[in-house]
Amino acid sequence: MQPGQARLVSLIDADFERLRTIVIRKGRRSGMTACAALIAAWAGTVLTPRFREHLLPGEDFAVTVVATSREQAGVALGFVKRFLAASPILAEQVIGETTDSVSLAGGCVIEAIPCSARSSRGRANGIVILDEAAHFTDTLGNQSLPAVLDALSPPLAQFGPLGLMVLISTPLDASGAFFELDQQASSGQFDDMVALHMPTVEAMPQFAADAERERIRNPRRFAREWQGEYTSGEESFPLAAYDQCVDLDYDPPDADPDRIVVFALDGAVSRDAMALVGLDLGWNVVYARAWHPPKGGTIDHREVLAELLELAGRFDMLVVAYDPATIHGLVLDGLEAGLPMLSVSQAAGRAGGTMARHTAALVEALHERRLRLFNSPELREHVARSRFSARSGADRLVKTRSSDKIDLAIALAMAVGVRQDLEREGLLHPEPEVEFVPLSEVVDFELTRLGWDDEVIYHPGPRDDSDFLVWNAEPGSVW
Repeated sequence: MQPGQARLVSLIDADFERLRTIVIRKGRRSGMTACAALIAAWAGTVLTPRFREHLLPGEDFAVTVVATSREQAGVALGFVKRFLAASPILAEQVIGETTDSVSLAGGCVIEAIPCSARSSRGRANGIVILDEAAHFTDTLGNQSLPAVLDALSPPLAQFGPLGLMVLISTPLDASGAFFELDQQASSGQFDDMVALHMPTVEAMPQFAADAERERIRNPRRFAREWQGEYTSGEESFPLAAYDQCVDLDYDPPDADPDRIVVFALDGAVSRDAMALVGLDLGWNVVYARAWHPPKGGTIDHREVLAELLELAGRFDMLVVAYDPATIHGLVLDGLEAGLPMLSVSQAAGRAGGTMARHTAALVEALHERRLRLFNSPELREHVARSRFSARSGADRLVKTRSSDKIDLAIALAMAVGVRQDLEREGLLHPEPEVEFVPLSEVVDFELTRLGWDDEVIYHPGPRDDSDFLVWNAEPGSVW
């Protein structure tokens, strides 16, 4: 058992009947999901007789593990199943299993469910474990933890001193239901609540090197996900990291038909600017431009389309990534004109959505100094007016003030993120096509098939008609 796991188990062993709520603010990879599963298995087997004292004859009770998704809930339940199977005595108590639950002979059902209040109402919950509770969001990116708490907290009262809720999570910004519960548990005002803080390296010392690498790549994410510290929802974009990537001697090419470029278009009509950024495969920003609506008017999308068509002639345009929310007409015209339009939604969704992943990609590219920027005062201004918000589950770029323009910053993040996505999917550097042909088609001398006893190296090809030979040629010869 690792240090962090031993700390939690010792706390529950010593104060189980006193505590009603345990809030664990932890770093990632700290082993808490496995530890929570151990608690669930213990409560559903060893403690079953005590829980049954609070039930009607024939009534079952539940130990409920709630996670951010059905897949993650399945991971937690997998730990439970392995713990039970590891003990012959406990394994005998298992009378049924499904993908989402384990039924035990004593009348306990250990279930794992996603973070929806609808899927968790109406049960006699004796133990509730909320895994990654700060990240509970619905499909639209709205926080769902308050609704889950409202659904699952009341049934715990049925079990008196045995009812226990354990909330485990890496934190986000210093706001929201998880933050508020953590503050209550840390205040010392409530005798039945306790808060634990477990940075990754304290819980799992073997991950110190991984934590240090993350600190260099993304300091803000490191603070949350490895240190277990809350971040500020008002934190501005790291402008110093941006400035260190500006090469004052770099003039982006006006045209280079052989240069493959990923373009990203942040669309707008009348309120915001429309921004277009181009990034080549060598991480050089080659283009950045914003179109602003005239006072009382709208952006002329025909002008934007004309610019895209011209850029398609000046560069090898790989894709034009765009958010489909606002520029349907422009996209249809671009597709009709043969432009490689690629839909990339900026909606929040789970874990902050695609924008959060692209924001992280931009931050890491800047801190690692992979990105090469030219001197663009307007692009820098848009970046400087951006700040982070993790309310939807991970950092997204938002405006400091509602009147601020950050569209070029959004387009830059999208270009970096899409370029990284394409590389991860193997679409930037496809495998070369290889054709095997008989050697007799490419040499003009008579070939002899030799055996292994001859002083040659014999290579059979993938087909019977493509054998080839390599022999000891004279120095300097290449075959």
